[in-house]
Amino acid sequence: FKYSPCDENYPVAVKFIDFQVAHINSYIFDLVHFLYVSIHPEVRRSNYGQLLLVYHKSLQSTLTLYGFEYRTPTIEQIHSDAKRIEYYAFTACFISLPITTANVKGAFKMEHLEVGCNNVEAFNEDIFNSDLFRLAVQPELKKWFNEGLF
Repeated sequence: FKYSPCDENYPVAVKFIDFQVAHINSYIFDLVHFLYVSIHPEVRRSNYGQLLLVYHKSLQSTLTLYGFEYRTPTIEQIHSDAKRIEYYAFTACFISLPITTANVKGAFKMEHLEVGCNNVEAFNEDIFNSDLFRLAVQPELKKWFNEGLF
């Protein structure tokens, strides 16, 4: 927490560290995961370039603050890296997104991830048939098929 200079008991800001998908890898995996799971698909589609630009500026500012400005990837590198791991966007769309967008009771059963259980049964198949999920991924599926991703 960051506290007010006028009142040390009054928080004015907070920062979170998200260890939800903790890994040691390229920055681009976190960025792509966020873009495809946390942002409304229409907002992401219509502002994709702008979102990458905002990320670039924020990263550049932070790295400069700590004396690592020379480590900042160019905006072109960010676009290239995002394109390179587009298969991961597909994975995020078909694993995380159905669970988080489903308006289905029992969308995911954590207990089926235990040893000896059939992990496939953890997913309620109805989550993949919801209109909300279908509308969220249909344009990406068409794009990925047309681009030969699979």
